[in-house]
Amino acid sequence: MVKIFIRSEKLLRNHIKFGQILFCCTTGERYDYLDISNVFQIRELCSQNGNYKLSKPIESARKILKDLQKLELRLDTEIKLENMNQNQIDGLLLQASENQDRSAILYILKETRQNCIVSPSRYALEKLLIQYVRDREIIKCCQDSIKDPWIEPFIVANIWYTGDLKVAAQKFRSLYFVSDAKQKKMILFLLREITHETIGFKSEASLVILSSLAEYFVCIFDDYRLLVHIWTAAFKSSWFSDHYLAEELYDKHPELRYRLSRQDFASSMCQSLLSKYDLDGCERLIQLYLKYSHRKASRLCLCLLFDYQYLRNNLRACSEIMKFCVDSNIKLTETHENQLLDLLLGGKCLCGHYIRSKLRRAGVLNRKVTQRLRNIIDTPSSSVVREIFPIINVLGDELEKLHVRTYTNISRQLTRSSFHELPELLLSYSEVAKELFKNEITWGKIISLFAISGGLAVDACKQGNYDHLQPIIEGTAEIIEEELAPWLISNGGWLGLQEYIRPDISEITLLGWLAVSTSILFAFSLIYYFLKFIGMQLYSMWG
Repeated sequence: MVKIFIRSEKLLRNHIKFGQILFCCTTGERYDYLDISNVFQIRELCSQNGNYKLSKPIESARKILKDLQKLELRLDTEIKLENMNQNQIDGLLLQASENQDRSAILYILKETRQNCIVSPSRYALEKLLIQYVRDREIIKCCQDSIKDPWIEPFIVANIWYTGDLKVAAQKFRSLYFVSDAKQKKMILFLLREITHETIGFKSEASLVILSSLAEYFVCIFDDYRLLVHIWTAAFKSSWFSDHYLAEELYDKHPELRYRLSRQDFASSMCQSLLSKYDLDGCERLIQLYLKYSHRKASRLCLCLLFDYQYLRNNLRACSEIMKFCVDSNIKLTETHENQLLDLLLGGKCLCGHYIRSKLRRAGVLNRKVTQRLRNIIDTPSSSVVREIFPIINVLGDELEKLHVRTYTNISRQLTRSSFHELPELLLSYSEVAKELFKNEITWGKIISLFAISGGLAVDACKQGNYDHLQPIIEGTAEIIEEELAPWLISNGGWLGLQEYIRPDISEITLLGWLAVSTSILFAFSLIYYFLKFIGMQLYSMWG
């Protein structure tokens, strides 16, 4: 006899006592049906527990369960196994396993063996053994009752967990040699679980034996599955020694390198690392691929890493990835390049903001011009633009004040024709910009480009040519993308300007520390003597 706990959504444990059999067959958390040999006895049970009564026999399992939940009974259930079929015994065994009721599991296994009752199915036993592969008693009980080769992997795994690693490894070799495909799959599953535990608990001896076992599978059976899993677990580990093992395995096995560099594996591996925010692991993976010129795999990982940083608006990281691709001669997709330009350059938005500020300083900004500029800059300002625009605005204003004649009446300096001939003016503007950046690109020249575009916008508004604002802004953005994109990428994007103008904080030398200390001591001395003098004066007055 064994106590079985019946689970429900409302009550964790409902125990019901009958003279006959009460059985609950479950799948997960949900009831499938209740098989009760004598439903009429429920009436007697209900009459013993309050005023609740059932008017007629109940045949619906859902109705039975609902009524029992209302009663909230907490009685002991005793069940006999003799009259049960295999499905019912499977249900009891899985329920006991789910409740982690070890005594119930042992009871069912022993009863089915000793009393020649129908044995549980292979599915139920495999699910049980996977959960209790460490439990020597349960394994032994299953071994005594089941004379079938499929249980051998669990027995060998139990030997491994008891500490006899070399014997278990030898048995795994022998067992793998005679196993069919299904049993090999189970052996690999158990070895993967052992690998996770070995990496997690940092067991060097176990890891060496596992690696030799995986290499045996490769040598004899040409089976790389366990080796791939060991490499993956070691690579994802946080220990440097595991990283060294992964690199050693990668260098040693050409076929392993081929399997790991396939695009499906590279994609899943990189996404797994990024999902755990392991950027260092992703970078190590890219370096490992590049070491053996696996350019397709490294390019795929770089694209995924770029997408990861792009979604977080990490301008610096995106520019570094693009710079690394340029240095490594790896070309990302056109979509990624456009995304970087949108995130990195922001030339159109910056130019529009600068022109609006320039028009305000020149006194020609009105509501009509403001609305037109708002329509041109149809995208909201990014955090980079909000940080960099004040710097460009201040530097551009200072540059214009230093060279007033250069940045006044720009349209007349660019072309002798009328301002109404916009194509010729924009062509001259583009040629001047190319000449400006021909020999060298500097932040000063970039600020000068913005000052020129602001001067052109002022001339257009003074002559009432408000339609010229959009071509001027778009022309400036095109110049930035065509002429300045590589330089901006290699210099950290627009945030590089922020670092460029930030003064270097030099380290304080020993002489400087002595000077600071002397000044502090002198200040304290002055305060001390001043307070002492005030105290003496007050004492003499009151004395």
